[in-house]
Amino acid sequence: MFRRLTIAWLAVLALQMPGTSARTQDALQKRALPPLNAAACQQIAASAGSFAVDTTRRTTQYFTPLFRPGPDGGLRAEDRRNCLQMEGSCIVGRFLYTADGRPSGTRFDLDQVKFVFGMGTGVSSFNTTNALIPCRTVAADVSQYKIGTVIYVPSFRDRLCPQNGQTVDGCFIVGDVGSAIRGRGRFDLFTGECSNYDGRTHVCRDTANAAFDVPVRTQFHVVPRDAPLAQALRSEVDAFINRGWRP
Repeated sequence: MFRRLTIAWLAVLALQMPGTSARTQDALQKRALPPLNAAACQQIAASAGSFAVDTTRRTTQYFTPLFRPGPDGGLRAEDRRNCLQMEGSCIVGRFLYTADGRPSGTRFDLDQVKFVFGMGTGVSSFNTTNALIPCRTVAADVSQYKIGTVIYVPSFRDRLCPQNGQTVDGCFIVGDVGSAIRGRGRFDLFTGECSNYDGRTHVCRDTANAAFDVPVRTQFHVVPRDAPLAQALRSEVDAFINRGWRP
């Protein structure tokens, strides 16, 4: 999907363009999300030495901001730019708004779709639900890491996911792309919904986001998307989503 310029460049744009909110919005409640510590990830961890190893060059975060509904229950005019131009999507009450080139974007009823946190790069045999998954989806350069590739970061096991405060297992699935995400070791982690979105700097001020950070030169393993364990992990995640985001 279209999104993810660098944070520094977004800050410059925010200062140059009129109408940018200088506030951090009031905290909104995030959607409940049960943990999914996948059995396939445990197997990946046990056999990590059999997969290629590399180190991160740069890792950032992206998220889906939560905005308060306007009088009509929809996206307020003052939030439209931050939602559709700056972040590419947002959640307003029971609706997901995504950019599609039109000023009002596209609105989805969250009771009718599987991608309740946002949409990835598109439906494929390696991305069957096209759902962004908090603390599981990662955006990458698909010339380096194909959609469906699993990135296992051993040092990330037991970190707390900003979406639900539950521990993660360290396995991420490449399910999205970004214009600023280029080259080996460059990733963008999807952290889920953002309750405290700063409209000036376009940063999520949720406390847990600061701790969900991957330092430069962090070691990770690459599990090719056709590997049986990558297929098994994707199947577990798809089943979780298809059960209504329940284990």
